[in-house]
Amino acid sequence: TANLLGFSGAAKITGAGPVASVVNYGPANSSMLASFNGMTTGSQKLFAPQVTKFAFAGVYTSGLTVYNPNPTATPFKVEFIRSGQTTPVYTYTGSVSANNVWIQYVGSLSGLPNGFNGTAVVTVTSGTNKVYGIATMASNSGESTAINLVPVEDASNILYFPQIVRTAFGGYESGWQVVNTTGVPVNLTVEYWRDTNVKTYTQHLTLGANSAVTNYVGSSIFETTIGDGWNGGVIVKVDDDSKSIVGQANFVAPATFTGDKQFSYNAFK
Repeated sequence: TANLLGFSGAAKITGAGPVASVVNYGPANSSMLASFNGMTTGSQKLFAPQVTKFAFAGVYTSGLTVYNPNPTATPFKVEFIRSGQTTPVYTYTGSVSANNVWIQYVGSLSGLPNGFNGTAVVTVTSGTNKVYGIATMASNSGESTAINLVPVEDASNILYFPQIVRTAFGGYESGWQVVNTTGVPVNLTVEYWRDTNVKTYTQHLTLGANSAVTNYVGSSIFETTIGDGWNGGVIVKVDDDSKSIVGQANFVAPATFTGDKQFSYNAFK
């Protein structure tokens, strides 16, 4: 509507009964489009499984949004942990006022190194307020995607990626990223199940405390393990039921595709 022109912020939906929502957005003069689900559960600790700053040849950069629907201000910090490492390379501290949002383009965080690929962990640092959030990622060539930040309460000892591809359907590729939400190392068993109900590859990984692992399935290392034209699902299992992980998957269309070439989804538990 006319009175929302130029608006940047959050929307809160209430109803007499349960409701569901999805958000779509994109710049007016661009092919970029991103979607994410409305959120019903806030948390004092949220995970963005994959966040980038001019990563992968300087192409991909993220944005973060934290929404505080509470009647009081909420102080928070965001820890940026590089994939494969266990301690933050940069920590942002701030506060989001009552009924307001904090929106941050990661590319403008001077304290975060260029080329960063890893995890952002949002933690409320005082009080009992719970917050919500999303992460976006866009490329220089016009690809864009968005996902919900994952509450720590939704972490699990087993995650499902319903569809992962390698050079499939004319060149579509996938990547996935998993984050260890605990303060101790975890051992992961990763099963790749083809759509023919055949387990084609089992991968074993060790993930450090609070660390992430990034697997680009389009990489040549998967050429002999799952092969080309692969379409299926991936299951990631933790060796100990007391430990937990969160994760996301990314899809990238072939270079010949016209329009927005990327989308992401959160892993299922």
